[in-house]
Amino acid sequence: MPESNLAWACNGLPHKGILPGGVPYFKHGYGCGVEFETGLVDFDFGQSGETNGFDFWRLACFAGDRLSQYTFTSKEDLRECFQSTVESGAFVSSTYMLHYLRK
Repeated sequence: MPESNLAWACNGLPHKGILPGGVPYFKHGYGCGVEFETGLVDFDFGQSGETNGFDFWRLACFAGDRLSQYTFTSKEDLRECFQSTVESGAFVSSTYMLHYLRK
């Protein structure tokens, strides 16, 4: 794990490669996309290298065409839920674009 998102961005690893088990990955900025057979998992490292941050765009991409499996009828429905949860204080915004669950 990197000690920060900047450490990740500057670590010198190839921008594309294969993880153990034959899983492809690609680096981008402060993050990484991992291409599993079941779909793409894309994340950014937080300021302290954490991986538990999220944003609306990544949640929507992860859900893809499976929104109904998560009880949403549309991306707009997901967006409204995300925004109301931010406004309620259940999600904590970082100084970067990521959000975290309030503990």
